[in-house]
Amino acid sequence: MEKKTIGSFIATLRKANGLTQKQLAEMLMVTDKTVSRWERDETLPDLTLIPVIAEIFGVTSDELLRGERKVSNTASADSRSEKQLRRILSGTKKAYQSRSLISFMISVIGLILAFTCIVGISSSGVDGYAIGCALGLIANLTAAVYQRVGTVNAMAAMDSEEFADEQVDEMKKEIILREASVMMTV
Repeated sequence: MEKKTIGSFIATLRKANGLTQKQLAEMLMVTDKTVSRWERDETLPDLTLIPVIAEIFGVTSDELLRGERKVSNTASADSRSEKQLRRILSGTKKAYQSRSLISFMISVIGLILAFTCIVGISSSGVDGYAIGCALGLIANLTAAVYQRVGTVNAMAAMDSEEFADEQVDEMKKEIILREASVMMTV
């Protein structure tokens, strides 16, 4: 593997940009002989010129000092962050759906208890209506609180600037709509 040098990198960048040594030298206010010595690795550019040279060629100072362009892994990083986002959204959605189902089941159990108390206890002469209503009310309030906690947790899991995405917005809308529909039944 050939060792990359600042000088050869400057020469490659200069040629790629269609500049002569004299033109680059004029831009940097140095002589063309100075540029020639850099490119032959006889000397190095002054430290104060590194950012200027980097800007002229559209590279970073780090890339210039390394003598090569930095290979970008943004595609793989984007892929990983997309997978991570999908995993977080999927987990959040499953947890929310589970809490919603449990809330619904608590409401149903409350209605069954209320109905059983009203019908069963009333026939024995005790005021089953009041007991049934109280049990139904307690169950429905419990379901509503449990549902609300699930909604808050789901929204908090997605409430990050890191996840500013259309998928997150869609899921938030879905959760809000589901919250409204569940609260209507509770």
